[in-house]
Amino acid sequence: MNISQVIIQATEQLAIYLNNQTSAAQEARWLLAHLLNVESSTLLAHSKRELSEVELSAYTALLDGRIRRHKPLAYILGTAPFCELTIKVRPPFLIPRHETEELVMHLVALLKPYRNLCILDLCTGTGAIALALARHLPDATIVGSDISAEALTLAEENRQALGLQNISFIRSDLYEHIPQRFFDLIISNPPYLSQQEWEELPPDVKEWESPLALVGGDDGFAAYETIISNAHKHLTGRFTGTEIPQLVLEHGAEQQQGLEQYLHAAGFTSNVLWKDSFGKDRAILAR
Repeated sequence: MNISQVIIQATEQLAIYLNNQTSAAQEARWLLAHLLNVESSTLLAHSKRELSEVELSAYTALLDGRIRRHKPLAYILGTAPFCELTIKVRPPFLIPRHETEELVMHLVALLKPYRNLCILDLCTGTGAIALALARHLPDATIVGSDISAEALTLAEENRQALGLQNISFIRSDLYEHIPQRFFDLIISNPPYLSQQEWEELPPDVKEWESPLALVGGDDGFAAYETIISNAHKHLTGRFTGTEIPQLVLEHGAEQQQGLEQYLHAAGFTSNVLWKDSFGKDRAILAR
């Protein structure tokens, strides 16, 4: 079979699994390009090139992992695009989502006019948020923290691969080892699913990504309560009175009202509610 035939056959299989013809065609190409170690665009120029038995067998194995084992595409490819960066990913660490990417680029646009910011990314995971901020705000100082030593190993691999010098990582259970009065802004995409929401996740999430990165206690608010109630101890207050938010929290679509109550109780009174491109409540930018 040649490249064109293999992609057509794989697309048919993936379309049944994904229930989306366009996504199926994209994934079929990406998987084959990954296997052959070429750019996806190269496949079109060599569409008549025949695959060896070894290549066909390897491609079949990739498809089997994606369809029958529900392995996320990013874990197969080993990378995920995020804010113009290529982020290394591997199980069970959270794969960066498009909605988080949108939030980070929105925040970058707000922060660009300001210099020498110190920013903390709590629950950094792969480091995606912290790394994107470090790349797009080169004169800022970024600190990413996570409770998982293994996650921080991956985040450091990403930092080195991207050659970023204005970022460091700390192992910490939320604020446990975080310096006080040091940061102008704290951002976090913490675990925020309830236990019930976790149980209802599709297998390509539930069977591969760690519940530690996704589940925020029985009601999903466990991490938020600590983050919000202790934030004031770690904020400098240097930019009070400006449009710079001091606390940026990504959240689930139904959590906004509960988070606003926590924020008001902790003294955050100027809160901007942010929606993602799907029109869903996605984050609060608080001061």
